[in-house]
Amino acid sequence: MNECPHCNTRNPPQAVTCRVCNLDVPRTNAPSLLHTTNRPKMAVFDLDKTIFDLSRRERAARRQGLKEGGNKWYEFLNQNKYILMDTPIPGTVSFVKQLSDSGFTIAYLSGRPRHSLAATKQSLQENGFPIDAAEQDLVFLHSGKGSIKNITNHKLTVLTHLKNSFDIDFFFDDTPEFRQAAKSLFIPGVYSSVASYTGKEERTSAPKKGRSKKAKKNPSLPLGSEVKLNPPPMPRKKRD
Repeated sequence: MNECPHCNTRNPPQAVTCRVCNLDVPRTNAPSLLHTTNRPKMAVFDLDKTIFDLSRRERAARRQGLKEGGNKWYEFLNQNKYILMDTPIPGTVSFVKQLSDSGFTIAYLSGRPRHSLAATKQSLQENGFPIDAAEQDLVFLHSGKGSIKNITNHKLTVLTHLKNSFDIDFFFDDTPEFRQAAKSLFIPGVYSSVASYTGKEERTSAPKKGRSKKAKKNPSLPLGSEVKLNPPPMPRKKRD
């Protein structure tokens, strides 16, 4: 193939003019690297259970007696006032910021309903996640029914659209079907969580209280202090 030095279109070897820009094409020319280096790098993140902990929302739904996984459950969870209750999963904010500072454009791709966009952006901003919107809004929510099939198609469509303008190096999503969709587009780095990439599993709850065997021997001994031996017994007096 003969690559046009003006627009980088690949033409047949025998071409003398470009089939797109109609400018002269040399018979032999080194391929340009512009089409692989001029597009910005991108990382795409799911929201729920990928960068946000939903435990507060879920507790509120259980207190209402809602059945987990049902339609009313998701309608309740996706109310704006409850979305604002979310907290970041430990380590996610610093990781996303690090990618952004390294030159990655950050996009968020979720199955949340479209009506929660304002609350979603507010939650991202208040928790310190970077939001990039130089030329287009890069927070993508779903406008159809919230089934796995529909959301998979939604994410495939958005990722395909983004790949026209960005080199997507990372995709993070806790749902296997959505990760498989990203892999079908040959996105190189597909992960279920930030921790699965960094290898740093963050504790979400305090460790269980318990005493080690050494602690049981000296229950009143403060941690970090030296172990002191018991004094030797006093000699007994001999009987007359």
